[in-house]
Amino acid sequence: MEYRQFLQYVAKSKGVSSGALESAMELIAFHETGPGQRMNPGTKQKGGGPGNGLFMFEAGPGQGGITAVNRTVNHLINKLKIKLPEWLAKLYKKNALDASSLSADQQKYIFLGNYLEHPRADLSKLAGGDSAIADFWLKYHWAGPSSQKEQRLNSFLHSIKAAKGEQRVAVKENGLIINMQKLFENWRKFQNEATVGGRTLSSGETIGSQSVDEPESQPSTPEDRLRDVKIKPLVKVMDSFNVGPEQYSMIMSKFGDKSKTAEQHMQDFNSDNFDREYIKEIIRKLLASRDIGIDKDRITFSV
Repeated sequence: MEYRQFLQYVAKSKGVSSGALESAMELIAFHETGPGQRMNPGTKQKGGGPGNGLFMFEAGPGQGGITAVNRTVNHLINKLKIKLPEWLAKLYKKNALDASSLSADQQKYIFLGNYLEHPRADLSKLAGGDSAIADFWLKYHWAGPSSQKEQRLNSFLHSIKAAKGEQRVAVKENGLIINMQKLFENWRKFQNEATVGGRTLSSGETIGSQSVDEPESQPSTPEDRLRDVKIKPLVKVMDSFNVGPEQYSMIMSKFGDKSKTAEQHMQDFNSDNFDREYIKEIIRKLLASRDIGIDKDRITFSV
């Protein structure tokens, strides 16, 4: 059972949407990875601590990482009675886990499996909104002394605000999500021209409501930047992106399930269970990480 199938299974069994579970996991990973390594599956805990990966699973024998693996395996074998994914079977033979060596989907897989078999946690609570996610994280994911609970809860709530803030400083223009904060940080490097969609803009030209003229002064907050400042866009807009079996295999080998071969990825591409919407979102995020924007509806597939 691959990640998307497992996610849908968990969502159905808990009576929630897969999107709600994904969003909750993103908030938890946003907090756990911290500003220096934000949302990086290869994150290592600063200061040489035991936590690794998106969810800071503790490495070492008998620690949280290998416990999550064992619980996931137990659920798949004893409850679902299905064959383990190859990557998970390999992990099960070990006595410790370095989560930073896994892909994002593999880490989310064992996050869900861990809490399916947790004696007290209920994954359906993750669909209850920000406060419920924070409560879940504090009770079942964070490991620390009770004396620090209030401090750590406030820290998590601050991370949620930061995550929401990053979304608020993103503007959708003609189907393109533009990270305005990143654009503002880069405008000083390009005082005379900017490239959008492969063409050069002269001073005074605009894309939508954005001008390439320099701002007169630096505003103090992201909201002020959006309201008052005309900033030079530093983003490429793609009109279309077509994905064939080879392109899909290349993308998934690098950013998806790395345990599969190129041929297996191409077989997935041609299977009846191929989840196009999920792949579109991966591609959109991949392009966005390179300051390239595209509307998901403009991502197409061809055999």
